[in-house]
Amino acid sequence: MASSCYGRLTRFFDDGFCQRVLWKWILRAVVGQLIGRLDKRKGARYLLMDATCWELDKVKFHFLTLSILLEGVSIPFFLVNLAKKGCSNGRERKRLLQMADLLYGLKGMTLIADREYVGRQWLVDLVQGLGLNLVIRLS
Repeated sequence: MASSCYGRLTRFFDDGFCQRVLWKWILRAVVGQLIGRLDKRKGARYLLMDATCWELDKVKFHFLTLSILLEGVSIPFFLVNLAKKGCSNGRERKRLLQMADLLYGLKGMTLIADREYVGRQWLVDLVQGLGLNLVIRLS
């Protein structure tokens, strides 16, 4: 009995629908709950942008990540594979934030990023287009 239930569950989660759609719905709901849980009265709605590199079986991945700061812990919730060496450009960063904004509604949040994420047009687009507040460390 238990083995047949386990088999049914594994077949369900191995199905193409689950791999393509269900996990995205679950992730969107969880991140939406995290963002909704942030204390808006204190203005503690912070996004962190950074890049990270991973290596898997001698294949390198370079991700641009967007994290949310929750009770002092950075929780990555959105990333794109840059598929190249080196830093991201303003267009790639803007696209990442636009896609995340479509899913989670980031307006009014504060983006914290390092000095490598500068560029006049990109910063103007963040403030005017997406309605984000900025904290960018300058060199």
